Amino acid sequence: MASSPTTAVPIPRGMYVRLVVVLGLLAAIGPLSTDVYLPAFPDMARELMATHSQVQSTLAGSLIGLGVGQLVAGPLSDSLGRRLPVIAGMAAHTLLSIGCALAGNIDLLIVLRVLQGLAGTAAAVTAMAVVRDLFTGERAAALMSRLMLVMGLAPVLAPTVGGFMLKVMSWRGTFVFLAAAGVVLLLAAAFWLPETHPAERRMDPHPAATARAYLGLFRDPVVIAMVVGSAASAGTLFSYISGSSFILQGQFGLDPQTYALLFGAIGLAMVAGGQLNPIMLRRFGLVRTELGATVASVVVAIVLFVLVSRGIGGVVGFVAPLFFAMALVAIHNANLTVIALHRQGRSAGTAAAVLGAVRFAIGGALAPVVGLVTRESPTPLALILLGTSVVGLVAYLLVRPALPRYLA
Repeated sequence: MASSPTTAVPIPRGMYVRLVVVLGLLAAIGPLSTDVYLPAFPDMARELMATHSQVQSTLAGSLIGLGVGQLVAGPLSDSLGRRLPVIAGMAAHTLLSIGCALAGNIDLLIVLRVLQGLAGTAAAVTAMAVVRDLFTGERAAALMSRLMLVMGLAPVLAPTVGGFMLKVMSWRGTFVFLAAAGVVLLLAAAFWLPETHPAERRMDPHPAATARAYLGLFRDPVVIAMVVGSAASAGTLFSYISGSSFILQGQFGLDPQTYALLFGAIGLAMVAGGQLNPIMLRRFGLVRTELGATVASVVVAIVLFVLVSRGIGGVVGFVAPLFFAMALVAIHNANLTVIALHRQGRSAGTAAAVLGAVRFAIGGALAPVVGLVTRESPTPLALILLGTSVVGLVAYLLVRPALPRYLA
């Protein structure tokens, strides 16, 4: 039996497992939407007569939508409850996925991807907020890590499925797949997602109350540091996502199916990291585990830079460090989120929105840049990952002395 320190109400094991699955699926809609069509980038560029940068802008548009929309979805979930925003958002996401499948030009597709991202935000925000509704501290970090098992399957399976779908249909079929996934998530939320934010704990829906909630977050130096760290982690993840297709297929000569399998193998690292984190938490605690992860991220980025800048190892020299980098991203995502939400009981959705907005906004901003600088070599990608890792380490070190008391 798992129990909530905020309500002291025991959660039966069956309900706990179901909750992990539902929350993981909801949180995975973002990675699913961004990853499933990655192997189709070259085909999309040819059919829509678009440049590589324009095609990558469809990814950037989705990430920006996922980021900006959370700033609205978060306060809504705090004032209206967790279920309603999710159900409405997934219905809209499904319809917009169908629109993407029917898009006739790259400009329309970019607009639809932005709207699709906006619609999918409530799911990601709610998943994080529900964890905070039920747990805090290391228990919350352990549950968040369990979600990484489900969330990690999205980047593992999505490009792999997308790559093999391209054998029998065009890139438009990947968006039909997203529409079908949207229906499944809509039904899962309607029947399995409990309301964990009752009326008496909800935030005033007035805009002034939302403004005060956001202002309170940005007055907290620990929250700011966790937001910066989350942004750095997102920069690592989305730089890899946006650059991997052209680097592995264009520079290393992999076909879409091989690329999809390799991308999926790297995605398994996020699953591994999510499952390793609870073990590390039990042994070292939340603060020390995240410190070790931030240092390890810098070391891995240095190794990647040395290997690719000197041409050592070819594909293996590029991919092997990325496996460890993605495992560490999963650890960062769980731990930084839990620390940031620790003191945000009534406004957990708003705090989760800030984290999510920054993550996806950083990803959206970096996607076209990565597309421009990685045309000739993977070295610029390695430099970007080194920069994001150093930023994450510095942000964490600045508040590290205050964390034991903050989390007490």
